[in-house]
Amino acid sequence: MFRKSVILMALCVAVLSSTAAAAPSANLNDLLAAYKGEKNAQVRYVLFAQQADKEGYKGAASLFRAIARAEQVHYENNAISIKKLGGAANAKMETPVVKSTKENLEAALKDKSQKGEGKVEAIHAKLLKKALDNLEAWKAQKKDFFVCLVCGNVTEDKAPAICPICGAPKEKFTAVN
Repeated sequence: MFRKSVILMALCVAVLSSTAAAAPSANLNDLLAAYKGEKNAQVRYVLFAQQADKEGYKGAASLFRAIARAEQVHYENNAISIKKLGGAANAKMETPVVKSTKENLEAALKDKSQKGEGKVEAIHAKLLKKALDNLEAWKAQKKDFFVCLVCGNVTEDKAPAICPICGAPKEKFTAVN
């Protein structure tokens, strides 16, 4: 009986060890996929901002720039984690599809809503919906947004004293318009 217990315990340790060894690879692959997604999203939002500027939607352009900066925060954070795991942060860049500002807002909102990755994505989606629902009002002038350089949270009008997402102080926010 003791021998069977020892063999069973050894088998469990072997299984757990192989699972633990596979985990960093899975984590690295997940981070690489996230890095690629965030890097491509950043480029897409920069191009969406340029299109909004061309069409005179200054407020929407400001929002797209703010979200682009947030995506940059995300991919830079992913790059640090990838390096810590011994990987290299490389992304195959895709050619973004840029349409009208309204269509770009709809596409961005759909993307953010489908991701559902957390509080930051939900905040981005809420701001995109607000811009889409009030597009004509967002035409006249640029808007001020503040991006948390720790987590990518985006706030409208002013930086909070403390980021409600990650707890970073106000000094960690940068203005984007």
